[in-house]
Amino acid sequence: MRSHHSLTNKAWAEFHVDGLPHVHRVFPNGESTMAIVDGLVHGDYVAAAVNDTAVTLTLFSWPASSISRYCYAIHLQIGRVEGPTGRLAVCVQVTAAREVSPVEDYWCMTVDERVALFDRGNAHPVATFRLEYENQRTVELPK
Repeated sequence: MRSHHSLTNKAWAEFHVDGLPHVHRVFPNGESTMAIVDGLVHGDYVAAAVNDTAVTLTLFSWPASSISRYCYAIHLQIGRVEGPTGRLAVCVQVTAAREVSPVEDYWCMTVDERVALFDRGNAHPVATFRLEYENQRTVELPK
């Protein structure tokens, strides 16, 4: 996957779709791309196949300071919509949960330890929406 708005232009992003926690990596040598942006540590994810036509991707963000002690998860489900048109649907939900107990340094933990700390039972939705994409032929306008 590559975005025109990526933080690096080195290589395509790589996501392992195996249901296990991973740290996002994009560099050719597989170096971690964990980063602090806007007071949050970003980089952890879990991706899994739902079925033959859909995948889920959850991106986690952890507080980098004591100003806000909220952890965030962005849940994406991307799947093909039934029908002949070849549409894709993306369901997005952003959730927030307070830390169960304050963590001094998320950098010193493993990805498994960090993801296990996300308090799913007390997470509340911040935003929820659905997008649909349909590939359409473009018609050239007369000149």
